[in-house]
Amino acid sequence: MRTTIVIPTFNRFDKLILTLESINNQTYNDFSVVVMDDGSSSDTISKYALLKPNLNYSLTIYYQVNGGASEAINNAISTVEDGLIILIDDDIILSENTIEKHVSHHTKLKNTLLSGPAFVDKKAMSTDVEKYKVFMEETWMKKTNKETQAFKISFENFLITTANMSFSKETFEKIGGFDTTLRDGYDFEFGLRALEKNIESYYDKSISVIHNDRITLRYYAKRQKCYIDSKKKIFLTNPNYKILLKNEYLIHIPFIKKIIYYILRLNLIVNFMEDSKILLILPINFRYKLYGSTIAALSLKEN
Repeated sequence: MRTTIVIPTFNRFDKLILTLESINNQTYNDFSVVVMDDGSSSDTISKYALLKPNLNYSLTIYYQVNGGASEAINNAISTVEDGLIILIDDDIILSENTIEKHVSHHTKLKNTLLSGPAFVDKKAMSTDVEKYKVFMEETWMKKTNKETQAFKISFENFLITTANMSFSKETFEKIGGFDTTLRDGYDFEFGLRALEKNIESYYDKSISVIHNDRITLRYYAKRQKCYIDSKKKIFLTNPNYKILLKNEYLIHIPFIKKIIYYILRLNLIVNFMEDSKILLILPINFRYKLYGSTIAALSLKEN
């Protein structure tokens, strides 16, 4: 099966090179890689010459004026003639059999959409906030309440991410590509349109990859805010999704909680929670609730 790995990137050479190196030792090796640079700085672009000598597969790098990851993905896929597209982020570390598992799925279930989890590296998570992130990911996965590794995605059980996704080019074109007006949440919107067009979509827990990220409260909150803003935009601009989203992203914060959030987002408080060892004497449940509230306070600041 003709297979192309597509990676959008922006000013992240140090992470991208680790992603590309993780593709070197795949159990399935009949593939090529397309990287779309979304307007990185000249310093980042000048480093690309260092890549190809260290890789054992075909790599093509394209460039575009900065337009966001969704536009970069669409433009990258437009360079691919046909076959299977495996889409990953530029900070993803693949397991040795990641590509093989994607190909195996599409060999059995043609013209479907497949996604799998992208987790932080548990072994690299050393701070208490990073361990909180691991806890949240594990809690989230348990909430899927599925005994099987793979299951069909539905409106009621909707899990999807472009950090680890695959589809045929034919399926991509049938869905209509990614919404280039969205800087985040475009995976969510893409998946919803797939379901609306009756394209079978699957989530497979066994096809997991690693997000090469270090987590702070501010970083976590920034990602949450981008996601909330994008989901809110989908809700407000697309009437067909109002029933699906069920007001989830029209958030009302009670007055008392606003005061608490105001305190929690103060730089002095956030810095203390990021760096202080004193918090470690508190019960873990209390610390984790405190981190969660602080992330909510920071991510909802302008909502």
